[in-house]
Amino acid sequence: MSIIQTKYDISGIFNSKSEISFESDGYLDVKYAGNKTTETNPINLRIQMKNVHEKLEIDLKLRFTFESECSRCLDVNNVKKEKSFFDDFYKNQSNDYDIDFASDEIEISSLISELILNEMKLQYICNNECKGLCSECGNNQNLAICKHPKKNLKESPFSSLTELDL
Repeated sequence: MSIIQTKYDISGIFNSKSEISFESDGYLDVKYAGNKTTETNPINLRIQMKNVHEKLEIDLKLRFTFESECSRCLDVNNVKKEKSFFDDFYKNQSNDYDIDFASDEIEISSLISELILNEMKLQYICNNECKGLCSECGNNQNLAICKHPKKNLKESPFSSLTELDL
């Protein structure tokens, strides 16, 4: 899978009141807290740019899938998301995404990365009924429930000290 196209030629857009549209599929390496995009799950990007009175309107639609590890059972699952973005960028002003309009090309990888990162959670749970891992042996409780003898939770952790001869 190739890297997704994130550089676009906008040389003709500021000289006229035209608009340009692009669609691209590819891969962009984004990782955060046990979540990551992979080459096997392509990102689909549709972008439309339009010149309106010294500003560039960017309308972006993004479909992507990322792998996420469940915080309880540690299973890896694919999470599918769709995200839209619409904003105006003024030609002579700085912006939060470091998009530079002084050249004939703009680079929007920071914008795409931020949209993906905003959908990745710090703690992901595969489903509400996830039982997690066994505290005794570490097996996934969703696959098989362990039959370990229950510990007396009311017993003090210091109770074994009473058996010492002092």
